[in-house]
Amino acid sequence: MTLAADANTVETATMWIAVAALAASLVAVGIAWWNGHSSRRSADAAEGSKNAADRSADAAKDSADAASRALRVDLERAHRELEPDRETATFVTEVNPRTDRECLFLVMTPARPYLVHADYVFDTGGRTPLSWRDSNVLATGVEAKVFVAEVADFKPGHVEIRFFPAPDQAGHEPWTCECGQPTAGDHADRGHWVMRKRWIPPQPPMVAWA
Repeated sequence: MTLAADANTVETATMWIAVAALAASLVAVGIAWWNGHSSRRSADAAEGSKNAADRSADAAKDSADAASRALRVDLERAHRELEPDRETATFVTEVNPRTDRECLFLVMTPARPYLVHADYVFDTGGRTPLSWRDSNVLATGVEAKVFVAEVADFKPGHVEIRFFPAPDQAGHEPWTCECGQPTAGDHADRGHWVMRKRWIPPQPPMVAWA
């Protein structure tokens, strides 16, 4: 074999080595591109899943908020419907047969049983507790009466009645209001419902002088 042939053989081998190296590089580039493309697709899919999960969570929260608002509206409506009718509370005057003095009473006939506490609140400040004639648990459809004052000693102010659902006891059907406000309390508590009624004393007839 001549030196020229040896040189050609070396050049040919070198060329194929270069081609092989180039092919290997192209394969490596292709693999890297595919891996990168797959990673981006995976990341995009993960981002899409996260966005879908976020939208689902937002939709669930919106539904829960709407349900909560609807429930609150229903509870407030029920609270108003269970409120004592202020038109059933009226003032009457009666003469005490023992003292022959005219007395002022507040009477009411509730549509359902209530536990009640009452005060007379003076316009000048201060208050005094009022006592119901029979019981401070008012029965359904039964007239209840509370003494306010003797008319001769009447001082301007108003009667404040604080109502709670009737407690579970003999003779009264237990019930409640689920609006979230307290459903029981003593005389010092505000009351689940509060009614205020003012009595205006009748004015004496005017006398016209000729």
